[in-house]
Amino acid sequence: MSNLRVLKLDIAVPNGHKNWPVWPSSIPITFNDRSTDSPWPDLKYLSVSFPHPNDELYAHLPRGLRTLSLRSLPHYWQHRIGWSWGSRAMGQIMRRLGWSYPIPTASEALSILQRCRTPGLSQLQLEYRIDDEETALLRTIAHAFPGLAHLEIARYVDGHVVPLEEIAEALVPLAKLHTLRVYWDSPEIPEAYSHGRHRPRVYHRTDVVLFLDGPLKNAATVFARKLSPSLELVQLLSPGSPRLFWASYRVLRANGARVSDVSVRREDEEQPAHWD
Repeated sequence: MSNLRVLKLDIAVPNGHKNWPVWPSSIPITFNDRSTDSPWPDLKYLSVSFPHPNDELYAHLPRGLRTLSLRSLPHYWQHRIGWSWGSRAMGQIMRRLGWSYPIPTASEALSILQRCRTPGLSQLQLEYRIDDEETALLRTIAHAFPGLAHLEIARYVDGHVVPLEEIAEALVPLAKLHTLRVYWDSPEIPEAYSHGRHRPRVYHRTDVVLFLDGPLKNAATVFARKLSPSLELVQLLSPGSPRLFWASYRVLRANGARVSDVSVRREDEEQPAHWD
């Protein structure tokens, strides 16, 4: 498998089970090619659901890796927001299907990424639970992967509150960033409503539009003004009817414009947020 270029290890974790390292430290592996310490020297794309902080895999990635995806399966934000019938019902469905969510903390995600020697990475997708190391995690991303063009992060709040300005500030060194996708547990996410006991819960379109043109647009503006001039698109997760979607905000910069003059425009196209 030395010629492998794409590897997807997207595996759901049943309730009552733990996530395990793909490459346990107790298993030594030798390579025929002594010029590399990776079993897949040509690997360009790697996706692993529920990454384990003690996985030897991340210390043996090839320097030429271009895309790294470390997310949950199904995506945990489906549980937090839910589909058209609301987060509570979605959470009940996920529990009934028997899925667990061992999402790494920011500290654990930091330990994983610190082991990666992949300076040519151009796309990173990451989910984590916020803790006191979130800022250190984001700064590590900005310095370890300077060529990132696409960054997607999903942040789950467990009692920690980090201002968006601080998040943006940590990502300032990403001079080639083109697209930023962010989900966070915003307290301003609208409520879903039920129109009958046995009818699905829905988000009123008016509430969704107010969320899009208020809190989400304000957040997109913060990122647009703080981050590199290379940034062209900010995408933020929003509830909708009948499905979640990525709301896209185009960054607008006039020639020679001051930071305070940078603005965003919401695009009409809504990109569906798939659950896998």
